[in-house]
Amino acid sequence: MSIHHAPAARPSVELVAASVLDIPFIFGLLQEGSTTGVFSDRYLSSAGIWRSFRSIALACVRNAVRRRRVEGLWLIRGEDADHGFAWVQRTPDEQEVYCIDMISLDQQARGKGLGTAAVMALQQKIGPQASLIALCTPYAKTMRALLRGSGFKRNKQSLVVPDSNHGIDLYHWRHAA
Repeated sequence: MSIHHAPAARPSVELVAASVLDIPFIFGLLQEGSTTGVFSDRYLSSAGIWRSFRSIALACVRNAVRRRRVEGLWLIRGEDADHGFAWVQRTPDEQEVYCIDMISLDQQARGKGLGTAAVMALQQKIGPQASLIALCTPYAKTMRALLRGSGFKRNKQSLVVPDSNHGIDLYHWRHAA
């Protein structure tokens, strides 16, 4: 006799436009990601911290003014609390391509499917003619797994970051035709 277990239900998340009041939470996750090596060390330098703070504040103001449906700084809200953020921007070159610039979850939320649920929510937000891309460092093993598990495909050739020898992997996702 075999016992069949029902598949675990995916956690539900809501993407909520971040406001200026959310800056400390987002900034804390950004700093945590920098110290653990997920985000670039440039966020830890004094100039990097100021630049990051300014970028986050401007993104929150844009959220309030523009009310974009896809582009913006989003809180990843679970049933009980805010668990992270996703920063999505339209690429300057193409009309219907959005880039996940950053995605981060707090320590307690990791490994519970909330990141996958957030990426799936972003995938649902974009129109059927649009696509998502994400740049990923070779060190971000969790991010690579998240992207692959969400249907992203890695481009064969990596990009090289100017003024460094670091390669960045480009991942791409598009609605199924």
